[in-house]
Amino acid sequence: MEAKRKTIQSVNRALDILELLAKYEDGLTLTEIGEGLGYNVNTVSGLLNTLAVRGYVEQKAARGKWTLGPAFMLQGTHAKTRARLQKLLDPILLELHRESGGEAVFCSYVFNGKLEELTHIKGSHVLTVQADPGAGVCGQFHCWARGKVFLASLADDELEKLMQSYKFEKRGPNSIMDKATLISQIREIRENGFVATCIDEQHLGASGVAVGVFAGDGKLMAIIGLGIPTVRVTEETLGRLVEVLTKYGKRASEAIAGLTTDYL
Repeated sequence: MEAKRKTIQSVNRALDILELLAKYEDGLTLTEIGEGLGYNVNTVSGLLNTLAVRGYVEQKAARGKWTLGPAFMLQGTHAKTRARLQKLLDPILLELHRESGGEAVFCSYVFNGKLEELTHIKGSHVLTVQADPGAGVCGQFHCWARGKVFLASLADDELEKLMQSYKFEKRGPNSIMDKATLISQIREIRENGFVATCIDEQHLGASGVAVGVFAGDGKLMAIIGLGIPTVRVTEETLGRLVEVLTKYGKRASEAIAGLTTDYL
């Protein structure tokens, strides 16, 4: 028999409010929500204000009706788009894994200014590059190939705004540590079809190649990367993997041409 799980009352009540509002497109008043759920209006008011700060509900006017907010809608669209993207890309990523010679394959999903891991195919070699789950959300884009592709996809004004408060952390022995060098690399990445490389920049002994995958509206939607132990990296090997990855990046962009990045 499964043990009863401990739940948090305030979280349950917040979810109850969201589920109730989902049934009423025109919204409900504070009193109607309280009566509909059997909760004290002061409790409901506090929960609504918290959800409103995060964008999950909104009130059209003072003392007006409450409706679901843009953040709630965005998460729904995000989940559907992510599922469709993964279904379209996974077969291509498996082929890439085989043609790369069994190197580790990573695919990141661009969402809300961060890179979320979509797919990771483990390398088939004894010595391989492992996934770093926190890499895409830590904001340190300068020291790994997929991160640099993301930076290269930003408009110049967006990139400049990000750079104003950007903190360069030294993750590996070859991490870029200044704005000028990073901007120079970003220009090269754009000129080379949004293909980036890194050698011992994020971790000692780990190298990578990455390419951007663009949706039908021309915006970056995903980034595919290969992780290679540095001991196996030669100029010839790197050149071959860049060529292979470029080919699969184009195939991936063609495969998702029917998708758009409205969720951004």
